[in-house]
Amino acid sequence: AAVYRAIAVLGSSAVGRVVTRELIVAALRRAAGRWVAKSFLRYVPFAGQALAAGLSYAAVRWIGERHIEDCIAVLRAERGSPKGGPAGRPSPAAGNP
Repeated sequence: AAVYRAIAVLGSSAVGRVVTRELIVAALRRAAGRWVAKSFLRYVPFAGQALAAGLSYAAVRWIGERHIEDCIAVLRAERGSPKGGPAGRPSPAAGNP
C-alpha cells in the first residue's frame, strides 16, 4: 500500500508538471498572439495610407501620360506630321539627330 501511495503521489506530481507546462505554453502562445496582433494593427492605418497614396500616384501618372499622348497626337494632326517628332521634326529615335 505504501508503494502504491508513493507511485500515486509521484505520478500525480509528474502529471501536474506536464499539465502545468502545457498550460504555461498555451498561455504564452495566447499572450504572444495578442501582442503580435496589437503590434500589427498599430501599423494598419499607415499601411492603408501608403497604399492609397501609391494608388493615387499611379492613377494620376497614368492620366497625365494619356493626356500628353493625346496632346502629341493633336499636334501631329495639326502639323500633318506622320509619326515623326513634334511639329514635323524627325524623331531622334528614327536615326536622325
